[in-house]
Amino acid sequence: MIVGKVLLLAGLITLIAGIVVVLGAPAIDVWELKSDDLSSSIVVLPNDIGFSEHSPPFNIEKEHFIVAKDFVVKGHAWEENGNKFNFYVMNGANFVNWRENKSYLAYFESENVATVNFSFPLTKEQVFHSGPRFIVENLASTDIHVYISATMEWNEKTTIGNIMLGGAVALIGFIVAISGRVVSEEKGLVGSNATKANTSTIVAIIFFAIFGILAIVIGVVDLMNPIYPWGQKLPILGQIAFMVGILSLVATSLLWKLKRLGGYLGIISFVIAYAVNVYVGEHPLLHAIAGVIAGLVLFIPLAFGWKSLS
Repeated sequence: MIVGKVLLLAGLITLIAGIVVVLGAPAIDVWELKSDDLSSSIVVLPNDIGFSEHSPPFNIEKEHFIVAKDFVVKGHAWEENGNKFNFYVMNGANFVNWRENKSYLAYFESENVATVNFSFPLTKEQVFHSGPRFIVENLASTDIHVYISATMEWNEKTTIGNIMLGGAVALIGFIVAISGRVVSEEKGLVGSNATKANTSTIVAIIFFAIFGILAIVIGVVDLMNPIYPWGQKLPILGQIAFMVGILSLVATSLLWKLKRLGGYLGIISFVIAYAVNVYVGEHPLLHAIAGVIAGLVLFIPLAFGWKSLS
């Protein structure tokens, strides 16, 4: 009994310390590679018109680029029948100079081509104050159809709390606390096999408790500073994650008492988390697969221990 109480107390102290680290540790800056389709268009240029200028739309919110760098535009342009054309990329002021046969400076230019790959860097100011313009000049004696496909890439800084260290500490504390509780319960349950939890049930309890703690941590972090891009796509992500975490911990408590209601609440909490995970994910299929794997980890032990629940 004394050993169990010591383990339980030590685990709870470690768990609280981990949560404090998550909420109070200095933030970590991570640079992530982002991209966006800049242009996917067809320039139809009759032979009696010398050139065509195309300004691609740029729909990303400007505030996302407060801490961004290394902008690069990459793409490909080609004429469907192999006719030759001149291809230029420049800002508006230089386009006016080029059109008036004055000196100009292009981000990229390639002349007398039927197909061309292009790549050039841009500063943040060039992106938002003088975005790139694509110019196609017809060199053929017939109409031309030039396809332009372009993508912009950049590195964006994301600031996150020290979740990994604090989460690991909290997880260790939780496991120690559970171990202490198990030791204490074993003393009181000897000879009572009818009410004693089997190994599968205990594993399910631990997994649902970990799931609940992680959900609460994500919820608190998002409420303090919305997680990009998930928090932007779902403004109430923090509230939902916090609710899922509380629901999962309630399920954990009921499972500890061998109540089948805990299993049902655990299933509900996971279904909500799974739906949110797929909805906010940048790659829904990968998020769906990851969610299925997590679900198997949670539910296989619960399924094996289901008969021990009342």
